[in-house]
Amino acid sequence: ATAARHISQVCHKAVPEEAYLAALLHDFGFILVDQNLHRRFQQVIDRLDEDVPTCEAETAILTFDHCELGAAVTADWQFPPQIVDAIRYHHRPSAYRGEHQELVDVVAISNFICSRRGVTSLGVHNVLPPGAEVFARLEIQRNRLVSLWDDLEETFARADLIAAV
Repeated sequence: ATAARHISQVCHKAVPEEAYLAALLHDFGFILVDQNLHRRFQQVIDRLDEDVPTCEAETAILTFDHCELGAAVTADWQFPPQIVDAIRYHHRPSAYRGEHQELVDVVAISNFICSRRGVTSLGVHNVLPPGAEVFARLEIQRNRLVSLWDDLEETFARADLIAAV
């Protein structure tokens, strides 16, 4: 969530607090599946590795993924449409066509960067990089990505210190 807010602020794309909330909830579907279909969720976990994207494993076992479920529930709970869209498309930002593209892109890139850093919901680093067009829409070239990575390293280090206390 902190990474998404930071990316939103630095890139001047999406509303930073919406990016924070969408990123905070982006993997909400995992909690729902774990709590309601625990044995099948465990089958998904058992299938995961760095070469198998989580959504692929979920769809093979559950016939849906955490993005679809999280989006359906948050829509039912009347969350704002931009939050629902970011949850639904955070693994497939290139498939999204709508007015909340910047927020979807910010959450997708923050999810990817966090995964590469080792911060994941399930402990497996299998988030595919968003397509080049996603980085282009947010105007993130290689040098800006390096800068974002460095900024986020400081953010993660502070969070590690707080967690240790």
